[in-house]
Amino acid sequence: MKTPRPALRQWWPIYSAGLVACLAVTAMAWLLAISPSLDQLHQRAHRLQELSERRQKSAKLTASLGALRRKQAGTVQAINQLDLRLDSANNANARMAAMTRLANDCQLTVDEVKPGQTLAFGQYQTLAMTLSGTGTYPAIARLLHRMHQEMRDTALESMDLSPENGSAANSGVRFRLDFVWYAAPESARNAPAPVAATE
Repeated sequence: MKTPRPALRQWWPIYSAGLVACLAVTAMAWLLAISPSLDQLHQRAHRLQELSERRQKSAKLTASLGALRRKQAGTVQAINQLDLRLDSANNANARMAAMTRLANDCQLTVDEVKPGQTLAFGQYQTLAMTLSGTGTYPAIARLLHRMHQEMRDTALESMDLSPENGSAANSGVRFRLDFVWYAAPESARNAPAPVAATE
């Protein structure tokens, strides 16, 4: 003869307690083990992504540095092949006098030639020089053409031209030419400063 099974409701408190215990154990396992592990995995993935980005950036910088070094080597080689040799910065007064003579040869009247700021760049330095006076447009064009041919170490930085007496019909013009002279470094530590040359 079969033993009658106990009613399901008799076991319900045990099942409920077991379910609550399982949920509690699962929650504790999540809080103590799984959640920190997931956080660590997330942080590791983030660090790996940052590392990958930094490696890519480093590779780009390395490539750029290599290109710049190759460009610098080409520039140095081109400079070494030039026959242009920079004059000594000690000869600033002689350079301004030569500019004045050249302007006079081009039929320009020079009012003033004066030095400006000097900047040192190691193997060379730049000296600002301003030439001002009066003349005609063709004479100024001749001066700039001759300076380009005869003074290749001097660059025109700016030019200011205005008709004399404010008359556009007058062929005379007042000019101010700002040049930059590229010179070799001063050979003497206490070389005298250049003075304005006028004619």
